[in-house]
Amino acid sequence: MLDGARTMFNAYQQTTTKRDSIDQVKLGLKECTQTLCAIEAQLESMLGTFVLNLQEINGFSRICPGDEYELLIRYGQQKWKSRGKILKHNKNEQTWTKQGFQLKAKLADLLLIKLSEVKLLGVSLKTIGTKCFEVNNFYSIEPQRMIVNANQSGTIKLMFLVHWEFVFCFLICFFVRSRELFLVFTIKLIRNLHFIIQIERIPM
Repeated sequence: MLDGARTMFNAYQQTTTKRDSIDQVKLGLKECTQTLCAIEAQLESMLGTFVLNLQEINGFSRICPGDEYELLIRYGQQKWKSRGKILKHNKNEQTWTKQGFQLKAKLADLLLIKLSEVKLLGVSLKTIGTKCFEVNNFYSIEPQRMIVNANQSGTIKLMFLVHWEFVFCFLICFFVRSRELFLVFTIKLIRNLHFIIQIERIPM
């Protein structure tokens, strides 16, 4: 909706419409943007938290005893790092400096997972792969198992257990608290649409 309003404003800037009319449309766009941002911030405060628990890294023949890896998880402005090591005496055992990651849920941010192999005594990193995706499927009452292909061929996989810690009845609370914001936004939108219609009727 916001993108559509911006496109409409840019279109009016390219026409011969009077300057006062353009300023009025610009002011309406700014007010609608502020209202939408306020609604978005209030909703995000009630979306809860995603908890990602790293279970293991699996790569069959690609994973060898003594290998070390660095995992980077970025979600908007939130960032976590963890280093893991495959134990030398048992390929199936591994240790990680951090296995649990708590991410505050956001409306539009994408989740980025990057896996690198540690080289040269822990100094150098060789990127194995980077994945970026939406988190819409994370909104589930039941815990979910997530398998991420760390490299392009899919021979190295990261196993996560994802749990959504949601705010009880957050939707009801959101609509009750945001009632006035929705009313204000609707009124402003109707007024701006009516004003735009009036602009189109002005003889050039």
